[in-house]
Amino acid sequence: MKKTNKGVVLAVALTAFVAGPALADEHETCDVAHGEAVFKKFCSACHVIEKGAKNTIGPNLYGVVGSHVGRVPGYNFSEALRTADVVLTKEALNEWLTRPRDFIPKTKMPFAGIPKQKDRTDVICYLATKTDNAGGHEMHERQEHHEDH
Repeated sequence: MKKTNKGVVLAVALTAFVAGPALADEHETCDVAHGEAVFKKFCSACHVIEKGAKNTIGPNLYGVVGSHVGRVPGYNFSEALRTADVVLTKEALNEWLTRPRDFIPKTKMPFAGIPKQKDRTDVICYLATKTDNAGGHEMHERQEHHEDH
């Protein structure tokens, strides 16, 4: 019988726990159409997501996945967002969308968050399709390939 190192197993388990809510694997569960519906429900009152569109109440979110928070040209961000050194990876966006004011305290964004993990995963997948960044397009292409099977 093979021995396992309980310390290593515990360290891996604690790392997974401390990392926070897991972002579902987009290969298996990403639904771009549902993400668009979630965007319309939770985000579109304040944000647009079209290349070249003007900022509205909130900044234009085109290209947000992989960008630095607080750096959309022409938008007057709060000091908390202007000075935050955060890259909006899919994982960071998941934390942001869970509870923005917990992720970056003192943000002026009056949004409580998206409570369901599936909704956050799908809206992040949708956001990733709205970019000039090849990584976002690859994610979308993987999803289309997955839906064909």
